[in-house]
Amino acid sequence: MIRAIPDDGQVTEAGAYRMSMNLYHSQRVCPDVSVSSTGIRKAALQSPLSFWKTSDLNPNRYPPKEESDALILGKAAHCLILGDEVFAENFAYVPEDAPRRPTATQIAAFQKNGFWSEAAKDGAEWWERFDKEAAGRSLLTAEQVTRIGYMAENLQALPEAREALIGELTEISMIWQDEQTGLWVKSRPDCIP
Repeated sequence: MIRAIPDDGQVTEAGAYRMSMNLYHSQRVCPDVSVSSTGIRKAALQSPLSFWKTSDLNPNRYPPKEESDALILGKAAHCLILGDEVFAENFAYVPEDAPRRPTATQIAAFQKNGFWSEAAKDGAEWWERFDKEAAGRSLLTAEQVTRIGYMAENLQALPEAREALIGELTEISMIWQDEQTGLWVKSRPDCIP
């Protein structure tokens, strides 16, 4: 049986669950320390230090890397094609006709003078509004949206691939407590055949 867990819920027993990606990756998902299969692989294949220096369990962890365009594209495609997250809650589309963002020089002049130059003013105001509306979401360009469309089209053309990737058992979180260590262990495969 697959149970649904809301974002303010918590897993207290071993099982299969539907939950948001944010809840799955958080420490609040379980009543005690949890580690994902990715974390376990990182510790085993790289080193325990590699795991620890980026772990959210480490109060002195390295700051998270800025997401690359490729990672944003992959996450967005995953979200749209597999339907595991609400797309609009995680991504914002930057229109093709969006003005250029102010340059570093224009930003430095603004910080020094307290006002935008005529060349930067319209773009700065547009981006300030856009960034406020898109806060917390990854930004997608028109090219990325087109590429995601191509991925979905190619997936539709291959029934075997579609069957393997899209089904009722997509993005199911499997969580259990290890008897020896007491750690809560998490795994979230794209699809369970």
